[in-house]
Amino acid sequence: MTAQKNNKKNAFLQVILPLIFLIAAVGAAINYLVFNPATSPLTISETGDIATIYLLFLLIMPVFITIPLLAFIIFLMLKASSAVSSASIFITDKTSQANASTRKIASAAAAPFVEVSAWVYAINHIFSKKHTVLEKERDGK
Repeated sequence: MTAQKNNKKNAFLQVILPLIFLIAAVGAAINYLVFNPATSPLTISETGDIATIYLLFLLIMPVFITIPLLAFIIFLMLKASSAVSSASIFITDKTSQANASTRKIASAAAAPFVEVSAWVYAINHIFSKKHTVLEKERDGK
């Protein structure tokens, strides 16, 4: 038996078959209450009372389904937020480590250029002062 057939069989046995039994049980209960020949025929007011109960049951059932469903969704959201929080801390830590490593690499790569630039500036500064001093001496100032 393939996995797809096995899943279909399980879905039928776990969902559809119990639903068929539930519908049959509700139909049998309605049949027993309304059409039972052993009891006296129901009056209009009794039939109205039974219909009211069934209608109230239909209105209340979604509430009983929705509340546990909402509670389950809230529970999942809490679990997801804690998982995201721990993942966020991990990602922040790894990002900080990557940032520090990148800064070290950038500083190491830029160090020779900074050194050369400093030497060029120093040499320019020395020659510009010497040139200025020579010009001042020549001009007699």
